[in-house]
Amino acid sequence: MQELSPLKLNLLHLSDIHFSRGESDVYDPDSDLRNELERDVERLWRAKLERIDGILVTGDIAFAGHKDEFDIASAWLEKLCDFLGCARDDVWTVPGNHDVDRRVIDDSETLRTYHEKLRGTIDIDGQIRAYMRDTIAQRVLFEAITHYNNFAARFDCDFKAARPYWEQDKILNDGSTLRLRGLNTTLISSRSDDTAANKLILGSIQSTPRTIDGVTYLTLCHHPPQWLRDEDQVNQNLDTRVRVHLFGHKHKQNLQLINNSVRIIAGAVHPNRREPNWQPRYNLISLSVSGVGDDRKLDIVVYLRVWSNDENVFKADYDVNGSEERSYALKLETWYPPTQNSQAISAERPTGSPDLSINVEQDTTEAISPQTQESKLMNKARRLAYRFYSLPYDARIDVVQRLHLIREDDEGLQGNELFNRLLHRAKEEDKLSQLWDVVQEAHGDRLYSHNPFREENAE
Repeated sequence: MQELSPLKLNLLHLSDIHFSRGESDVYDPDSDLRNELERDVERLWRAKLERIDGILVTGDIAFAGHKDEFDIASAWLEKLCDFLGCARDDVWTVPGNHDVDRRVIDDSETLRTYHEKLRGTIDIDGQIRAYMRDTIAQRVLFEAITHYNNFAARFDCDFKAARPYWEQDKILNDGSTLRLRGLNTTLISSRSDDTAANKLILGSIQSTPRTIDGVTYLTLCHHPPQWLRDEDQVNQNLDTRVRVHLFGHKHKQNLQLINNSVRIIAGAVHPNRREPNWQPRYNLISLSVSGVGDDRKLDIVVYLRVWSNDENVFKADYDVNGSEERSYALKLETWYPPTQNSQAISAERPTGSPDLSINVEQDTTEAISPQTQESKLMNKARRLAYRFYSLPYDARIDVVQRLHLIREDDEGLQGNELFNRLLHRAKEEDKLSQLWDVVQEAHGDRLYSHNPFREENAE
């Protein structure tokens, strides 16, 4: 029988950070709150978890969807990653209603018309499909989250018509795959959102992950299902296909065991201080697999943390039995790790960073599982994308010009649409190693000096 690794996957779950450009300065009332959050996470992971493997943010990163709000959020997330010893690119995000730039909706009668059509249609999937196949409609519908997409592209968590959801993989202790899947509930989000006549939509394409041997799903979504017109369908799809559901938006924490899945609705890191019962919250989630074959279980431990007004610190939110942990053991499908000689990758490539990773040569000098190899390839691509998109716009243009990646047929493309094409072209022209070096030079720092795309340095 294969001996399982004792390692657990530890994830920091944040939501509703609400960075506002008018408050993030020396007079920011929440700066001390964030400092205490950082200190509390450090105390907890050192005492309980050994390390933090990534940060999951379930929406409302900004307050009004403005660029400078995302710049502030980006700086804080980088600081938090550095403080926790977590790679800066190990962050995953989805947008919330506060990440929508509502000025775009106010100024566009065309966009408001599209919203009304989607809010009123009986055939939600059919209408989404029709708009996403219309190049004009798709550009208009995603315009309101442009600043979110520009921020999230560095984490490969942006949304577009060709990718209505994103997927990224982490490897669990038995060699199987935890697939993170980001969902977008902001397609028709506006000032009129509510849980009555103006509900939002998700669609079955986003809410139905494909069943794959050795893959366990964790979804990130801002709005809980009761905010969606297709609530019943979304609940059914998530409850049957996804083991861990993460939500935000409500500013009230809630944990539920639903059938064979755990649903966590996060509290807000930065709730409005004028809210009744103002109480900042965050979560730490630890995941591992016990058992093998048809006895596999996903072991989940959730640490709920809540702000104490009396002590001005984050503390454990104890359950009725006085425990600071909520533990769950969920039945997993039968799966056995592939043999060392197996060349097949059992987990299909996720909708993440395929353009950069599929060209990288596999290392055959050591016997590792195909899932682990896949994760290494994806991490190289994510880190390169993160470093590239973290550069200012003019610096990115200079990088692609130095590598002669721009062509005449790129005229008219802007923003991420242009850069995504150029990154794909770098892969096609076998320039990923050069791209890494030029990006590193543009940053002018010593982070990630090892070039993972250089053949002689292959891991």
